[in-house]
Amino acid sequence: MSSERVVIVGGGFAGLSAAYTLMKRGVTPLLLEAGDRAGGRGKGETVDGFSLDMGAFVFTSTYDTAFRICEELGLPLVPSQMKFGHYRNGRWVTTTPEQSAWNMVRHLRTGITMGFLSPSGLRAGSRVMRQMYREEPYMSFASDSPLAEIDDDESFGDYLKRLRVPENLQVTLKGPLDMILGDPEPAGQALMRAYIGETMLNDGRV
Repeated sequence: MSSERVVIVGGGFAGLSAAYTLMKRGVTPLLLEAGDRAGGRGKGETVDGFSLDMGAFVFTSTYDTAFRICEELGLPLVPSQMKFGHYRNGRWVTTTPEQSAWNMVRHLRTGITMGFLSPSGLRAGSRVMRQMYREEPYMSFASDSPLAEIDDDESFGDYLKRLRVPENLQVTLKGPLDMILGDPEPAGQALMRAYIGETMLNDGRV
């Protein structure tokens, strides 16, 4: 066994997972964290008796490494289905990503409000979804995912502009990503499309 020390910079999910994996193999690393707590975006607070997620709060359905580590550590995971709420045109609308004819009919008015059913929204939305289905094997965060093979220099913002996605539909597509990244536009198009694909192609299961 080498006597060299391993230093991990950052105590977020990745840093803690690396430390855990090394310790299983008999290596005790030094983990450096600039903040006053470890865990990165996995943070929660209690405000007036309510538990609030301040960062990461779900794993999409292909996070196999995260599922394995949670199982090993005895951390409970609760299967659920995403339900999105949007404040549009002065009212709240809700929808789920379930890909069924009944779900689409049931949320017809919501689809109109969110920009999916305008002529430009239909054209752009169909292009986004066709590409997503065509590249479905890449739309995954599994440990063996080939997602990096379709990554390039195009940002998500430039991708939406290239496909001429109308502004109101951009707001809809970016909404869930805003919760994760704050501003998804500078991020790579492949990674952002994978987040959307994970939601749409798996009926919102998390």
